[in-house]
This record gives sequence, C-alpha cells and structure tokens, in this order.
Amino acid sequence: MPTDHPAAPAPSADALDAYISRWSASGAAERSNYALFLSELCALLGVDPPDPAQEKNELNDYVIDRAFPKLDKDGHSTTVYLDLYKRGHFVLETKQGSSGDGDKSGHGKRGSKTWDKALEKATFKLTHMW
Repeated sequence: MPTDHPAAPAPSADALDAYISRWSASGAAERSNYALFLSELCALLGVDPPDPAQEKNELNDYVIDRAFPKLDKDGHSTTVYLDLYKRGHFVLETKQGSSGDGDKSGHGKRGSKTWDKALEKATFKLTHMW
C-alpha cells in the first residue's frame, strides 16, 4: 500500500536498549502498562502517537482501546477492545506475562503453556473478528 509519509529513522541501539531495559522489569500488569508501553513504542519508532478516542466510535481511526461489537454464536452482541488500532493499517493486541518470580502471573509465566494459550486466544480474537 503506497504511503505519503516518509519512513521514520531507525531508533539508535542505545534507545532500543533503554526501552527494552525499562520494560523488562514490568510484569503481570497489562491493564496498567499497555497504553504507556504503546505510547513509548511510538515515540521510540518516531511515528505519530495514537489519537485521543472520540465519543463517536466510528471516528476512532487510530486509537488505544478501540471498541468493536462482536456477535457470539447465539447472536448476542458483546463489545471487544483492540489494544491499538489503526484503520486500514494494523491492529495490535498486547499480552503481559511474568517471569514467575513475583506475586502476579498476568497471562502466565512467559514461555509456559498458559502463556502460549493466552497468545493463541489473542490471535484467535484478532483473526475471527472480521
């Protein structure tokens, strides 16, 4: 897909290392962390941050926590949220696990079967929404 935006310069190795170091210590607090993580990722990559969400959902072209209606197999509608959505470009779903050393496990210990299941569920959610 052609774009009228020039490519952002690649982040420096030091900036990447700092970002990875900062976020490596996080764990098992996805709801607390994902918006900040995504905003800092946009800054690191030199791309525009998501827009503030608007009251009219159909206007939310590039936002964190984009709401979508989803019909279940019985025809009941529920609302699902995509962690980062940019219309016509991408969706991004975050999952935060843990190292397994603390009091919280999030979606499970990274690298465990529980963690793998959480990632599979997120993938299923994304591929079966449309």
